Amino acid sequence: MQWSPRTLRLTSLAVLFLAVAALAQTVQPPEAPTNSELRVRVTYLNDQAVGVGIRVELVNSSGLAINQIFTDELGQATFSPLRPGYYSLKVTGATVEDVATPNFHIVRGEGVHYEYVRVPAKSSAGLVTTESGPPISALELNAPDGARKEYDAGMAALNLKNWPEAKAHFEKALQIYPQHAKASNGLGVVLMNTGDPVRGRQAFEAALRLDGHLPSAALNLAVIAYKGKRYAEAEELLNRCLTGDPMNQEALLYLANTQLLLGQSEEAVSTARRLHNLDHADYTIVHVIAAQALVNLKRPDEAASEYQLYLQESPAGPAAGRARAGLQALQSPTPH
Repeated sequence: MQWSPRTLRLTSLAVLFLAVAALAQTVQPPEAPTNSELRVRVTYLNDQAVGVGIRVELVNSSGLAINQIFTDELGQATFSPLRPGYYSLKVTGATVEDVATPNFHIVRGEGVHYEYVRVPAKSSAGLVTTESGPPISALELNAPDGARKEYDAGMAALNLKNWPEAKAHFEKALQIYPQHAKASNGLGVVLMNTGDPVRGRQAFEAALRLDGHLPSAALNLAVIAYKGKRYAEAEELLNRCLTGDPMNQEALLYLANTQLLLGQSEEAVSTARRLHNLDHADYTIVHVIAAQALVNLKRPDEAASEYQLYLQESPAGPAAGRARAGLQALQSPTPH
């Protein structure tokens, strides 16, 4: 804004100063807020996020646990509101060693306090923390070079859908090193695609027995359970997959629809929105799942928004007709 002439600017400033002075005589500055928010991020020793489901306990200065929250897919947990004082954290979970932090101080008026906790992978769970990427199975690290080479060759053939060659390499890897969980999982994929679903499932089950934290094996078994309409079993396996691979879009899509089918509409909406926050170009149908869950929850405005999102992202998608019909039903006046 331009002020002119100069005398007008000076006069205005003088009036402003007088007003501030008068205000200062009657208004006291606000006190600093008494409560704060604590944001915790938990990572492995290589700074990779631990993912979903690690327990974070908040402990007060007397050593008593006053709250606990499980980490989200980014390894984060938030406690709010908290009074000023001294606190500590205890982190526990199936895939991490227990860690207790030293005391930290949340001061009055801090607003948001951040704590970062680094934890080792749990050796008793058969995991080893690597320099980069998430922890991997100790069994895989111990695989002989010959087994690794056969597995890599099997994956190359699998990517080309050369089923006979892939099968031969995976079987050879398992002959050399029977504990190679990923080779067993790869063999399962081959068997499922060559008309042997019984042995395929057995191979996936063997892979998960060898490495209980192998997301691909858990996902493959979850899809089999889902297609067999064993939705409770599918949900457990999908959550197991997402513990090790929290940003797996396919697992999130299956989980959202599984939760919808189980009548868990709130959970389905939450899972759908986790997927929406990722690159989901191939999984836009998740918005239709979310919309149906929101209809069940009697939240029509949010349901309409989800249908609209689907139509924006996939106007000619396979569920476009269903989305338009659902949107029209929500926008039609309710008959008396």
